[in-house]
Amino acid sequence: MSQTVSVFCASSPSGPKTDEYMAMARRFGQLLARDGYRCVNGGGDGLMRALSEGVHSEGGEVYCVCLEDYPVSHASHSGTEVHRLLTDRQLAIINRGDAFVALPGGTGTLFEVCEVLAKMALGEIDPNKPLICVGEDWKYIKLHFDHMVRQGLIFGNSTGPLNFVFTVEEAIDLLNRRLR
Repeated sequence: MSQTVSVFCASSPSGPKTDEYMAMARRFGQLLARDGYRCVNGGGDGLMRALSEGVHSEGGEVYCVCLEDYPVSHASHSGTEVHRLLTDRQLAIINRGDAFVALPGGTGTLFEVCEVLAKMALGEIDPNKPLICVGEDWKYIKLHFDHMVRQGLIFGNSTGPLNFVFTVEEAIDLLNRRLR
């Protein structure tokens, strides 16, 4: 049975690295499908669309969990679920995941990573499930998490499940080592 990777990423990148981020998302989608993983994401535009198109281009399965106010329908989606509230949408994306990967993103992506990390710390999500942040932009978040641990604001090793890698190839390798 194939496993599902919940992927969090930007819906509307507009900065100088947009093309690089879009290529990263598409490539990650292709790698997910090639290695037999199902993908679930928020189904929006931007990196989410590039990710979905990458999965679809390799014959993979993408499940979309979107918001009522932002309905989407891409040919790349094999299924769609619609929620009224952001928190309900995020819970649905998280609950479907055997692993979690964050590509570059904004506050929504950061919120999703923090929600998974908090649920792992509370035992609501198995802390052995991979939680991987991909790309150099996450280095600043890693520095902040490390600072919070040193200051005693995050107890124990509750950031232990969090992995930071620079490339989508490293993320796939880590998924394969942890899930297979």
